[in-house]
Amino acid sequence: MHYSPGAPILRSYDLQNWEYIGHSVPTLDFGSAYSLVGGQAYVQGIWASFFGYHPTKNTWYWGGCIDFATSYIYSASSVTGPWSRLTTINKCYYDCGWLVDDDGTMYVSYVYNNNIWVAQLSSDAKTEVKSQQVYVPPSDV
Repeated sequence: MHYSPGAPILRSYDLQNWEYIGHSVPTLDFGSAYSLVGGQAYVQGIWASFFGYHPTKNTWYWGGCIDFATSYIYSASSVTGPWSRLTTINKCYYDCGWLVDDDGTMYVSYVYNNNIWVAQLSSDAKTEVKSQQVYVPPSDV
C-alpha cells in the first residue's frame, strides 16, 4: 500500500479485492514541516476527509482539513488523476462528508465544537457560500 504523498485511492469491483490506483493529493505541500524542513508534520497526516464525484461536472473532488486550520480541495476529471489543488478555504472541515444535490449544488458536512454543520460551496467549489449548524448533540452524551 502506498500512503504518501496523500489520500490514497483504491478500487474494487467486488468489495473484497482492492487495487491501489493513485493519490488525490499528489504532494504534501502544506508547509515546510511536511517536507521535513524545520520540523516534521507527518504524524498529523491526512485523515477524516471527503471524496466524491460531481456527475454534471464530470469531476472528482477530495477535501480535508490540514493542521486543524485550513481545508484543501483537490479535483480531477478522472479518478486516476492527474489531481491538482483547486483551492484552500480558511476553515477546518473536520470529519467531513460530501454531497451533491439534485440541482448540482455542492455541500460539505463537518464537525465543529462537537456539533454538526453543513457548508454550501460555490458552483466552482472554490469558496464557501454559507454555513449552518444542523445538529447539537444532547448534553448528556
